[in-house]
Amino acid sequence: MSQSANRKPLSGRYNDGPLRQLLDYRENTKYHSIEDSIMTLRAPLALAACLLTIGSALADEQFDAGKKVFLEQAQPSCTICHTLNDAGSAGAIGPNLDELKPSADQVVNAVSGGVGIMPAFDGSLSEEQIKAVAYYVEKATSK
Repeated sequence: MSQSANRKPLSGRYNDGPLRQLLDYRENTKYHSIEDSIMTLRAPLALAACLLTIGSALADEQFDAGKKVFLEQAQPSCTICHTLNDAGSAGAIGPNLDELKPSADQVVNAVSGGVGIMPAFDGSLSEEQIKAVAYYVEKATSK
């Protein structure tokens, strides 16, 4: 009979969680102590933490880049027509973005092709700038 068949069930929330996985890993490897198992998993866990930190930093850079497009780089400035609390703008010509809460795809489509009296910016903003402002508006309005 295998060890896993003889093991005592863990109570409550640990039945299928990380502790159960760690114990199963320990039972199925040459390691016999929790300390050995933790030491073996240390590098992959550290790598995962680094990747999450880098991903968060990149997202913050895109947010900042999008805010710069919204405030300064788009001509005419988005602030002239749109209300967006995060940008400190109170335009009344276009929709209030805080109320509309558009998705990034909706912003890309509107900025690229124009909507109603809003001009298309695909000739004056790069694809990267358009994606950044779309990311910014989506995140700023979902707070």
